[in-house]
Amino acid sequence: SLINTFSVSELHDASFSALDLSNTGVPITELKSVGFTLNELDEAGFSNTQLVDVGYTAGEMITIDVSVPELKTLGYTALDLKNADVSLNQINDASYNVNELQSAGYTPTQLTGIGYGLVDFAGISRTFSLSTWTTRYQTAYEVFDDVVFSNGYFIAISRYSGVRYIH
Repeated sequence: SLINTFSVSELHDASFSALDLSNTGVPITELKSVGFTLNELDEAGFSNTQLVDVGYTAGEMITIDVSVPELKTLGYTALDLKNADVSLNQINDASYNVNELQSAGYTPTQLTGIGYGLVDFAGISRTFSLSTWTTRYQTAYEVFDDVVFSNGYFIAISRYSGVRYIH
């Protein structure tokens, strides 16, 4: 066979397709290493999982029309998507949680801008440091009607007393 006579690189240079070579048993890692492009490997029928396994980035996978939710399923992090210039709204729509978004470097201001509130931040890693709320007048039964993030501060308004707690 040609594979036994010529190297995969020589066959690539002779214009054999990734599909031709994969049908003869050449592994995807070798096809990529001799210069087949992501598009050529995709067209040869390799799965998205196989493409991820040989090191393609989220940004590269987007070029072959892999959706943001599919990228999450494939194991890409919110940071991977942020680095691929995917919008925060698209990342959020793919069901990444607030901890994953915070780990990707999004700020409380950015997260409140897409609808997250203090309740969502309650379980977040202490990078946002919500543990130092001014609570000297707060009772064990305090209920907050509203929590907003404004000018770098969280402001919680008590339902019963109207007291504003600022952090």
